[in-house]
Amino acid sequence: MNKKLTQKAFDNFKASIEDLIKLYKESKLDKEKTAEMSEEERLATLRRFGQDLKEDLEKAAKFVKVREGPGRKSKLTPQEKAYILIIKEYLGLSNRETAELASLLNLTSVEISYKTVERLYSDPDVFVVLYNLLSQIVEGLSIDAAMDGTGYSVVITRHYRSEREESGEEVKEGKGFVYSFFIFDLASNLIIAYGYSLKSEREAYERALKVLKDLGVHVEFLRADKYYGKSTLKEFPNTTVYLIPKSNASIKGGKRWREMILKFMKNPLEYLEEYFKREKAESLISWIKRKTGWVINKVREERIHLTVLARVVIHDLYWSKALD
Repeated sequence: MNKKLTQKAFDNFKASIEDLIKLYKESKLDKEKTAEMSEEERLATLRRFGQDLKEDLEKAAKFVKVREGPGRKSKLTPQEKAYILIIKEYLGLSNRETAELASLLNLTSVEISYKTVERLYSDPDVFVVLYNLLSQIVEGLSIDAAMDGTGYSVVITRHYRSEREESGEEVKEGKGFVYSFFIFDLASNLIIAYGYSLKSEREAYERALKVLKDLGVHVEFLRADKYYGKSTLKEFPNTTVYLIPKSNASIKGGKRWREMILKFMKNPLEYLEEYFKREKAESLISWIKRKTGWVINKVREERIHLTVLARVVIHDLYWSKALD
């Protein structure tokens, strides 16, 4: 193919993209799928997850300062608070069930109530411990990535409503929606950055970019949905990006954009093989939801945020143990 790219040649190529995608998928039908973790491996991973959880949280809480000031001081340590919240989210328990389990299994040094459990979602100590833990897992990595977004329904169950009302908090009517966005490392299955929004997937994505920068993770290769388009190249200036151009895309967009188009046009099936590695992100999102739930029963934004963060940490702790 001539290295000089023209709009006419690109338009003709775009008209064939759907057929190329169909051809690529048909060529992959007979290939073996990656084997899933066996039941024995899954239980061994879960065992390591449970055995190491307290130690992991203690390391993450090492630099959390005890807050000074007015008000009753918590009898729980920061790592105990984070431990209870992780257990609750992993098992999908209500606040009352979590408090009962903590008493039954002596999970904490003091007795806790369902009100205590709910307040954990607004506790800055818990946020710092969980964010520190995420940082310890992924900081400084150089990765081969895919990114994707998903949504959670915000549903106020009758049981949750009664708990909130008993504690004197107002509960709003109706349902809501939370947008979340994740950037995954394809080699390890880890989430290396996350974002959330009550407004749009785009805002969730932009927040994920801030987390990515804060954690110091370098993305070498990235697969992105065509929704993100040319702007992705600007947001990842030192990354090889694979995406499918939109039907109305032009060749205008800078040197990297034209180079990406030429790479696609020159070896379309090879390019599509790289691009469709992003399907793993979809399966990992499904894993997160199956493990930790499809809804979020929180109203206040900081509690929604902490719920998303807790689920990210659960996912990364599990897969980091699978790598051991």
